[in-house]
Amino acid sequence: MRSPASDNDAGLFWYLGIYAAFAMATCLIGITQEYLTYASMFNASRRLFDMLLHAVLRAPMDFTDRNPLGRIMNRFTSDTAILDEQVGQILGSALTSALMLISIFGVGSSVSWWTLPMSLPMLLMCTYSALQFFQVARKLKHLDNISRSPVLESFCSTMDGLPTIRSMLLQERYTIKFGALVDDNTRALWNLWLVNAWFGCRMAVIGSAFVTAATLIIVAMPGITVAMTGFALGFLIRYTETVSAFVRNFINLDLALTSTSRILEYTNIPSEHYSCGMLPPAAWPESGRVKISDLVIRHAPHLPPALNHVSFEIGPNERVGVVGRTGAGKSTLAMAFFRILEAEQGSITLDGINIAEVALQQLRQRLSIITQDPHLFFGTVRTNLDPFDKHDDTDLVHALEQVHWPGCSDAHRKQTNRLSGPGLFSDPDEAVSRRRMRVLSLLEQPIMDGGSNLSQGQRQQLSLARAIVDRSRLLILDEATSSMDPVVDAAIQTSIRELSACGLASMLVIAHRIGTVMDFDKIIVLDKGVVVEAGSPSELLKLPGGHFRGLAEDARETVKEAEVQEMITETVHTSESVFIQESIQNSVL
Repeated sequence: MRSPASDNDAGLFWYLGIYAAFAMATCLIGITQEYLTYASMFNASRRLFDMLLHAVLRAPMDFTDRNPLGRIMNRFTSDTAILDEQVGQILGSALTSALMLISIFGVGSSVSWWTLPMSLPMLLMCTYSALQFFQVARKLKHLDNISRSPVLESFCSTMDGLPTIRSMLLQERYTIKFGALVDDNTRALWNLWLVNAWFGCRMAVIGSAFVTAATLIIVAMPGITVAMTGFALGFLIRYTETVSAFVRNFINLDLALTSTSRILEYTNIPSEHYSCGMLPPAAWPESGRVKISDLVIRHAPHLPPALNHVSFEIGPNERVGVVGRTGAGKSTLAMAFFRILEAEQGSITLDGINIAEVALQQLRQRLSIITQDPHLFFGTVRTNLDPFDKHDDTDLVHALEQVHWPGCSDAHRKQTNRLSGPGLFSDPDEAVSRRRMRVLSLLEQPIMDGGSNLSQGQRQQLSLARAIVDRSRLLILDEATSSMDPVVDAAIQTSIRELSACGLASMLVIAHRIGTVMDFDKIIVLDKGVVVEAGSPSELLKLPGGHFRGLAEDARETVKEAEVQEMITETVHTSESVFIQESIQNSVL
């Protein structure tokens, strides 16, 4: 016969095995739950972030005009961080709290059904406190979100203009301004913490009252064992913590989903359609002939036209200058070619094809523009000149030579050739190797983000070299040499004229300095979005009281009209263009 001790040992091992099985199952279920929660959260966050980035990068230009940089950055930083870190975690905690609350009520009712009717007023009080907390917390969370955007905007703008701020000795003013913005954001966050503390205190009082009443009822019941009392009280004591966590998690989930809705709001913004439209011929544009007919463009539907019924033509290999006072619509005309602003009326025809019918991606790949404030990307000179790796080193270096990039000057090349010539290097391979090293050193020069390690003039030089590498038949320049010194400016103007003389490209130059377009084939004068004058510089200078003549007089163009005409003739028909360009520039003093 088996002894009682053996039976007790068998029963102990049986229950220990059941406990171990439950523990292992709980561990596996917990790990599975955490994995599924975070995997789903990261997958959803990644998809939403991709949608947000896709929408913002393809948004029309007026989107950035209507939304400050800080507001956009807030979506990519704070809202995305909440989506990455909090939404899934809060959702899992809320479901766990809900299941735990059901377990507490189930255990309490199994011991004494009196706990159910007694819990109803407690739940009503908790609901009332939760609604009050939710109304206030939601408004404070909204204030926290909208007050964070000015902080990011101020920080970014301050960092961009830091040299100017230091030169003007305005550090204290911007420090006070930034501190006030941070205080506004901190004030909303601080009040949110206070409301959380108030809610926790209220829930603790309600929960303590419920646990005390439930304990008195259970203890006063006749015939209840100590084990059942301890079992019930072990669950009821956790009532306060569970209810508080349950309500707080669901409220925090609603507040966190506010960030999700803010991200979804930006994913629904209108987008430019890059692939919609016709595919132009591979060689388009071939000649660079442009015809603008009755063009009307607005920056916004409620604003007056920035370009009002503009019409003119640009012939093949023709250089056309666009001049006018500030606000005349010169930059708007440049943006119209790239359809950054869509035409409300009229058309722009390039080599017989309406650009409004061309796929946007194809259109922007076939044209080139050099802006007054060019932007460079982090990398090297090579990656900025040829980001898609379509050209060899010879083409890139030739483009740098045409824009007179430092290190490509004639003196430098002569010195290099002299050092690699006969008498110094008997081995021709060594001379070729040194020339190859010079080319690599030029193309591998590092470029910081935005070209911050280069001057404004050098950034313009690289942008012009990039346009030369692209070999576009239509080149648009928005005062592309405004930040260069007169010597480099005159040399690059010569290169630009050579490009046109060789029949490589038609040019539309937006000029703020009259001296840079004095030898152009045609001048278009804009005033309040309307073409008021058009013709050659010599013809426009002869018009008494003309707009172009007024601009020249405002720029202190003291050269007589006959001298200007003589300079233009010599510029077109002689090879001394550099000297004449310098003479014209010296006359604007």
